[in-house]
Amino acid sequence: MKKESTTKQKMTRIVKTPKKTKSDKDNPFVWEAKEIGLHKRWRWFIGFSLILIWLVCILILLRAWVELAVTLVAAVAIFVTYARKPYTLTYCLDTTRLVVRKNTFLLKNYRAFTLIEELPTKKDIALSTTVMLLPKQRFGLPVVFALPESDKEAEEMFGILTRVLSFDDAKDYRLGLRVLDHMAKWLRLE
Repeated sequence: MKKESTTKQKMTRIVKTPKKTKSDKDNPFVWEAKEIGLHKRWRWFIGFSLILIWLVCILILLRAWVELAVTLVAAVAIFVTYARKPYTLTYCLDTTRLVVRKNTFLLKNYRAFTLIEELPTKKDIALSTTVMLLPKQRFGLPVVFALPESDKEAEEMFGILTRVLSFDDAKDYRLGLRVLDHMAKWLRLE
C-alpha cells in the first residue's frame, strides 16, 4: 500500500514540474503497454457457464429454438471476446496528438488530463494507474491510455502532456460518468 501511494505522489510531482525539452513534434515519444480493460478470471467463466446452462435448459423446455440459437451465438461471442489475451498497444505522443494503433486523437480537443488508479484484477498485480484525457466538449468522449512501464518514460510522457494540457484532479467528472464507465468497460466498448 505504501508503494502505491508513493507512486501517485511521484506522478503528481512529475505533473506539476514539467521539464523543458526541444520540439517534441519532430521527436515523438513512443511506448508500448498492454491493453486496458477487464480480463476475466476462471471463476467468472464458471459462473457464466452455469448461468448459460440454466438458460439453455429453460429454452429447451419451452421449445424456444430461435431464442436458443441467439443465446448460444451470443455466449460464444462473449467467450471469444473475454478469453483472448490483451493486445500490446503502441502509443505515440507529441505536442499535437496521441496515436494509439491507427487511431489519432488531437490534443487540442481536450481541456486537461488526470490520473486514474484502478484496482488490480489479480492478487499479484499492483494497483494500475492510467491517464485520462478530458474532452472540451460537453458530450465528448474521454481517452484513457496506459502509462509507460518505467518511471523515466512516464516522466517524459508527463512532460509532453503538461506543455499542452493542464492537470486536473477531475473528481466531479469521474463521479458523474462512473456508471457509464462501468457499463462501457463491462461491454468492452472502450
